[in-house]
This record gives sequence, C-alpha cells and structure tokens, in this order.
Amino acid sequence: MRSMMLAICLMAIVSLAPIAGAQDTSLVLASSTDTGRPVIDPLQKLYRHNRQGNRAFAEGELEKAMREYIETQALAPDDPRVLYNLGNTLARQEKTEDALSVLERAALEAEDPVLERDARFNRGVVQMETEDLPGAIRSFAEALTVDPTDAGARRNLELALRQMQQQQQDQQQDNQDQQQQEEQDQDQQQQDQQDQRQDQQQQDQQQQQPQPRDANRDAQREAARRLLKALENAEKQELKKALKQQLPDLPDRKEDW
Repeated sequence: MRSMMLAICLMAIVSLAPIAGAQDTSLVLASSTDTGRPVIDPLQKLYRHNRQGNRAFAEGELEKAMREYIETQALAPDDPRVLYNLGNTLARQEKTEDALSVLERAALEAEDPVLERDARFNRGVVQMETEDLPGAIRSFAEALTVDPTDAGARRNLELALRQMQQQQQDQQQDNQDQQQQEEQDQDQQQQDQQDQRQDQQQQDQQQQQPQPRDANRDAQREAARRLLKALENAEKQELKKALKQQLPDLPDRKEDW
C-alpha cells in the first residue's frame, strides 16, 4: 500500500510542471532620456529568467532552475506564479520546510483558482512523501475546496485517509502488545521473587533444625573404647605374670620358737 501510494504521489507532482509564469514577449527597447542608451525592460528580464528556469526544471537541472527562479523572484517578490515555481523546485530538492512555506505563500497570494489548487495539491504531495498525513489530508481537502472536480486530489485524499487509519490501527496493536509484554514481565518478576522467598525460608528452616547424630560414628567410637580397655586389662595381666616369673619362690620357713 505504501509503495503504491508514493508512486501515485510522485506521479501526481511530476504531472504538474511549473507554470510558465509571465508569457514570453519580444524584446522591447526603451531610450533613457539621460544617456540616450537603450535599456532592457525589467519585465523582459523576468520573462527570460522564468523561461530559463522552466527549461532547466524540465531537464532536471534543479540547481540552475533554482538560480533562475531566484532571479525571477527578485524582480517580482510577491508574484504567486514565481513562488509556485520556486516551491516546486525546493520540493524536488527535498528541502521540505522551505518548499511547504513557499507553496503556502503561493496559494495565499494566488488570484487564479487553478494556481491556488495546484499549490495546495503539491503541498499535500510533499507532506505525504514526508509522512505528514494530517497535513496532507488538510492540503488535499483545501485543493478540493477550490476545485471539487479534481480527481487527483480526491484520490490522494482517500489514500492519505486510509494510510492514517492503518497507522492508527498499527499503533493501537503495538500499544496492546507492549502492555501485554509488560504484564508478562511483571508476572515473571513476581514469580521469581516468590521463588526466592521460598528458597530462603527452606534454608532458614534447615539451619534451625538440629543436626542428626551419626549412629555409625558413635558405634565406632564405643568399640574403640572397649578395645582400649581390653588392651589395658591385657597389659595389666601380662605385667603381673611377668613380675611373678621374675621373683623366685622362697621356701617355707618355720619360725624358730
């Protein structure tokens, strides 16, 4: 949809070539009462610059067209036809803000309804190219106010309205998706916090419970004590036996009375 819309918009602006402005006239010479030298009528310079600007614009030489139109504007600053040509050239150079401003001036100054319609139409095209859909809708509606039969303005107005509706739907869907994602993140965060609290409680309970005695270890310790005691008893018996063997048996002695 977007590519189709832009293609139509570009075709629309190309189809509106800059107006011719002042019509061409033959060279007019006048005599100066002071010097007697011929001078060129200022209108002739205006026509020539405007004509050369139109030719350069048609050939795609935008810088040259801009220079010629600036020369033309210097001779007729408020001429809406000159402003229209200048605004179109600025638009082709993608100088959007300047183009919109100059085309608006052309529409306001125009006494010819065709010129006003075209200026407002081209403002709408520039605004659509820069995705200023509310501005484009307003410009195309203004063009239709001047000329309700303009099929191009009606077509572009419908395209701008549909695209704006689609953008609003996309924005609404994006907002819903974002809200849903935030809710999921919040639920996951709460679940993580709950799991951490449960793990901490389990650790605290384990630390508070008495540690079970190792029955096997106690049994080994008791067996070692019995063995040690047995060894001690055995050593005592052996010691007594050894002492007895070392001492000779004494004969019985009768006491002499």
